[in-house]
Amino acid sequence: MATLIRILALTLFAQLAIAADAFDIQPYREAHGRFMAMLSAGDSGQPKDLRTPEFTRLVAVMSDEKRFLRARRFTRDDMPVLMDLSEMANKNDVSLLFFGVKSRMDPNWSQEDKVRNLVPMIQRNAIEFQEELTTLQPFHIHCMELQMPLLEEFIRALPPDQMTPARRDGLAKMRNGYAQMLTGMLQNMGDANFSVGYRGAVTNAIADASPALVSVLSLAQRAQLLEVVKQSESSTPSDFKAARARIEKALKNPACSELCAF
Repeated sequence: MATLIRILALTLFAQLAIAADAFDIQPYREAHGRFMAMLSAGDSGQPKDLRTPEFTRLVAVMSDEKRFLRARRFTRDDMPVLMDLSEMANKNDVSLLFFGVKSRMDPNWSQEDKVRNLVPMIQRNAIEFQEELTTLQPFHIHCMELQMPLLEEFIRALPPDQMTPARRDGLAKMRNGYAQMLTGMLQNMGDANFSVGYRGAVTNAIADASPALVSVLSLAQRAQLLEVVKQSESSTPSDFKAARARIEKALKNPACSELCAF
């Protein structure tokens, strides 16, 4: 999904000069690079084999919202840097979910074989790595949250004749990617296979970010996600009631501004 957002950003900002990093994300880049290398080198092993002090330290660096997301207020010129952070954060999440897939996938498998064998592996990884995802996923969610007002500001200032088919297509892809991501995360909210700590962290992050993330969704997508939330109500811990209410409020918002309308 982050790749789709990056495509959109590159399209939208093609006429803009890309600002230099206004704050230092090099420590994040370095941690991300080392993290990817460790996952690749350990792909044939087990999740528990990865959990060294270095691995734990890297996760902590890449989950540090105060350092990378809350240090100051962002402006539209910061969008390329936020895009970099979001793409790396997305790769962190996805790489944990797909850990071991490359080493265990038979190149002769049909598409049906891949689905039958790999989907359960990805589901197991989601459970195995929930300790790491408890902090990595909220970072990713909040990073996306920060991008939406900046992107909406850009769209609002764009002359109508510059809202090209390519830009509209980019928005549509981003819209669908967000809807798919939120569907999976909201379904996990009521899944007892995940710890209450993990579910709480992700649910609260979605609640924080929901007004911004929902702004890009169509009214039909919001209605579909609202049904997902309602379906998980009976299995969702009561501690999440306030966060659920915030998510529902955002999904019920009928406003359809620039990001939603195009």
